[in-house]
Amino acid sequence: MKKTARARPAQPQGVVVGVGLATVDLLFVSPRIDERLVDAPVFSMQAGGSASNMVATLAVMGSNTRFFGRIGDDEHGHFILRSMQNLHIDTSMLSIEKDKVSPVSVLANRRADRRRKILRSRGNVTPLAPRRPSRAPA
Repeated sequence: MKKTARARPAQPQGVVVGVGLATVDLLFVSPRIDERLVDAPVFSMQAGGSASNMVATLAVMGSNTRFFGRIGDDEHGHFILRSMQNLHIDTSMLSIEKDKVSPVSVLANRRADRRRKILRSRGNVTPLAPRRPSRAPA
């Protein structure tokens, strides 16, 4: 009996949309985090935020992604935008607000047990708020 090749099911062509806060994460890893002054041998500046991290991960895995949120028209906001665009995330729904400050987080991680402290500023971009859909006329 001759074997025939099975057709692969088509992959979904949808878009995953992340909605939420996009930040700049300043990440420090050091042996100690509880002292007043600590030298950190590892430092990284990354785009962050729960929703944007999820979208970035899916983009790297090959999914079509889009991000809906707000950033300031500042250096951190431009860094966030470039980071998303470098991953081919659709940023057409990302609002850039003039004269606003983008969110920033400073994460201090202790190397031995991965304990961390987070200092954050949500900046002053307009918060996203759910809207009630308008009712269709009867």
